[in-house]
Amino acid sequence: MQSHYTAHSVHVRSRDVYAIVSSMGTDWTKIQSKYGGLWVALAEDEKTVLASGGSAKDAYDKARKGGHEDPILTRMPEALTAYVGSGYEV
Repeated sequence: MQSHYTAHSVHVRSRDVYAIVSSMGTDWTKIQSKYGGLWVALAEDEKTVLASGGSAKDAYDKARKGGHEDPILTRMPEALTAYVGSGYEV
């Protein structure tokens, strides 16, 4: 089984955009299999999908309409791929 872990997401609070960097990854494999290629609005637990849409604004607006003030927004990749490396040249 291939897993997809993330270490960052975008948290929208009012009109400001903040990047949240976590030291621990979250397994979004199940979320990706259902919402691949879409933007999703997540609850604070980063596991509960509040809304989804074709754009960050769509997902955000749907989550707000559902009564969620500060959803975490991220785009799910269309396909899971492995990444090995740090981005630094050795």
